[in-house]
Amino acid sequence: AAGITGSSSRGGCDTGECNVYSGGAVGPDSSPPASLSTHDYLCLAALELHMTTLPAESTAAYFRATAKCPDEVSNERKMILLQSEEGNVPLAAQRLALYWQCRL
Repeated sequence: AAGITGSSSRGGCDTGECNVYSGGAVGPDSSPPASLSTHDYLCLAALELHMTTLPAESTAAYFRATAKCPDEVSNERKMILLQSEEGNVPLAAQRLALYWQCRL
């Protein structure tokens, strides 16, 4: 299964980037990761934290979506997004914010 591993020596995502090892195709028809590791949750936490550093006007739609339709903002979908950005947390956060700006 595809996963994310940390780029720092402590195995965390504190550098703003997670290394992704190849797990196949990423896209609307690809399967989300079967299970999330502790490290995956650390990367998701880093993504959430980075979302709070972006301008409020950029993230308003995302935070509205997390409240109104949390299933659409699932961890599995965020992992696919992190993988598509090759583990780059800041880029994934910007893409996530932009996606929800366009969707809502």
